[in-house]
Amino acid sequence: RSLRERTELALAQQIHETLVPPIDLTAHGYLVLGRSMPSTEVGGDLVDLSRRDGGLDIWLGDVTGHGVRSGVVMAMTKSAIHTARRAGADLPGVLAEVNGVLTDLTETGIFVTFAALRCEPGGRVQHALAGHLPILWYHAADASISRLDNESLPLGIMEDQSFASREIQAEPGDLLVVLTDGFIEVAGPDGRQLGIDGFERLVAECATRPLAEVFDHLVEQARQVGAVQDDQTLLLVRVA
Repeated sequence: RSLRERTELALAQQIHETLVPPIDLTAHGYLVLGRSMPSTEVGGDLVDLSRRDGGLDIWLGDVTGHGVRSGVVMAMTKSAIHTARRAGADLPGVLAEVNGVLTDLTETGIFVTFAALRCEPGGRVQHALAGHLPILWYHAADASISRLDNESLPLGIMEDQSFASREIQAEPGDLLVVLTDGFIEVAGPDGRQLGIDGFERLVAECATRPLAEVFDHLVEQARQVGAVQDDQTLLLVRVA
């Protein structure tokens, strides 16, 4: 029995690594780096990228909980994303399609917070959020950071929910940071969590460094605050 359980967990881990490979890409005027780090053998976070003629579509999601059940829902989410994308859906359409699948096929209490980016040449970026943490936007011109805030419920909660997208004009050197709550929920010995404000300060410390150094700094500094209790996924998008 023990051997069977270990074998099944190893297989599940291999499936997760296949479904959520790391992203390291330079294309269409963007540098993109993303990776999901599960807290157990199987994670419920998703980061994914699709190339289009002239642009990039990037997705990041966080299924409630972690482990095998969350990993199965994550796989369903990825499949629904690609189905909607191949049908030509815009960002709100993709979110609506995934929401419909999840409300139909998952049990009550299972939902997905979700962030979607559509990156066009010249720094034009559409974004849509569903119950997710704000996207942190570092402005290279004045070293300030603004937040692109969520406007919708997570996916899988309410059937026939509508979603909206917004568009920004990013400039060369600007950095977009998308993360899951496994980063902000790390807590020190006093029980105080890092929080989105603390993570934003970490971004300000390193935003101008090479993208790989930014990624490593954010991961290392967050983990110095306290032990990891949940899946951690981080996506960085810099305008070249």
